Amino acid sequence: MKNPKTLLVDGNYLLKRSFHNHSNNKLHDTTTYSFLVSLRKLIDSNNYNKVVVMWDGNNSGYYRYKDYPKYKANRESKSWFNKKLDEKKLNFLRENSERVESQKLLIKNILENLYIRQLEIDKVEGDDLISCYCDTILDEKIHIFTNDRDMLQLIKYPNVSIIFSNKNSISLDEKKVYNIYNHKNYKKIIPYHFENIVLIKSLVGDNSDNIEKVQRVTVNYLMKEFPELSEREITLGYLLNKLQEKNKLKVADKNLLNIDKKKHNLIKKIVNLINNQYLTEEIIDNVNLIKEGELAIYNEEKKYFRGGSNLYSILQGTEVLKNYLGFTTPFKDKYLHFITPFCKIIYHEQKKLLNSNVILKEEKEFLDNSIKKTKKIYIKHETDKKQIEERKRF
Repeated sequence: MKNPKTLLVDGNYLLKRSFHNHSNNKLHDTTTYSFLVSLRKLIDSNNYNKVVVMWDGNNSGYYRYKDYPKYKANRESKSWFNKKLDEKKLNFLRENSERVESQKLLIKNILENLYIRQLEIDKVEGDDLISCYCDTILDEKIHIFTNDRDMLQLIKYPNVSIIFSNKNSISLDEKKVYNIYNHKNYKKIIPYHFENIVLIKSLVGDNSDNIEKVQRVTVNYLMKEFPELSEREITLGYLLNKLQEKNKLKVADKNLLNIDKKKHNLIKKIVNLINNQYLTEEIIDNVNLIKEGELAIYNEEKKYFRGGSNLYSILQGTEVLKNYLGFTTPFKDKYLHFITPFCKIIYHEQKKLLNSNVILKEEKEFLDNSIKKTKKIYIKHETDKKQIEERKRF
C-alpha cells in the first residue's frame, strides 16, 4: 500500500479523559464506550488504513525519574510519588485506579478484536513509543491524537500532524470537534517556532511533569524579549548573549543569566522527543514490529479467533452499548452500526494477514469468510456517507 494513513493514539490520555468525563455515570462501562466512540469518530472522519494505540507502561517515566528525581513525582500513580496522603484520599485514589484499570483491560480486549494495534512496555512512556514510530516510519501519513503539546515537536517530520480535541469534544452523543496541526498551521496554538519547544519548556518549566522553571521567566517574557523565537530555532547561548548586551537588566534577565546549565541540559534531555535519548533497542524493535508485523488471527491463550462472534460476545456481555441508539434498539442493530467505521481497519489488517503466508488452513477459511463480510459492510458505509455529503450540497 502506497503511503498509508495511520492514526497513533495516546491511549492513556484518551482513557483518563473518558473516565473523568463520565466517572459519575451509573453505567459501569461508560469509560469504555466513551473511549471507543472517540476512536470511532476519528476513524470515520479521516479514513485511516491503520490505527495504533500507544499505552504508558507500568511506572512509565522511570528512566527520566532516574535522571531527574523530581520528574512526575507529583503524580500519585508513580512509585516515587513524594507526598503523604491521608487514608481517605488513599482509598479514593485506590478505588479510582482499580476502576480505570478494569476499563483499560476491557478496552484493550475490544481493540484486539477490532484489529487495532497496541503497544505497551514497562517503565516506558507512550510519548516515547509515538516519537520512535514517527522517527522510524517516514512512508506513512501520520496523525497523532493526544492532548500533550510536547508532541508538536514531531511536526518537524513533514508526514506528521497532531490532532488535539476541544475540551468538551468527547461526548456520548458523538458531537466532537478536532483540530489538526502541522508544520504549516501550528502558530494557531503556540506563538513560537516548533523547534523551540524544548528550549522554552526547559526555561518555563511544567507543573504537570513537575519540571522546575527559571524564576520569573515566562512564555510572554521570552516572546517579548526575543521575538525571533517565533521565526527560527534559537539556542540558550543566543539568548544569554543578547541579555549581556542590555544596559538595564530585569529580575528575569538576571535569573536567566545565572541559569544552572547542567540542570538546563538535563531538562532538555528529558523533554526532547526528536533527539530522544530514552529510545532503547527494545523500544525500536517493538515499534518496527508493530508497524510491519502481522496481527495474530488466533489467540492461543484464550482460544478464540479475533473479531467476529468473539467481538459480538464481548460487547453483548457488557454495558458498553447499552445506551447506544436507545434502549429499544435490538443489540444486533446496535452492534452492526457501531462497528461499521472500524470495518475498513479490520479489512486491511485481515487482507495483510491473508497475504502473509503465515496462517494455518483453518485460519485462512475464517479470514476468507470474514473479509467478504467486512468489505461488504464498509463499502456500504462509504457509499452511504457519499450520498449524505451529496445531499448536504443541495
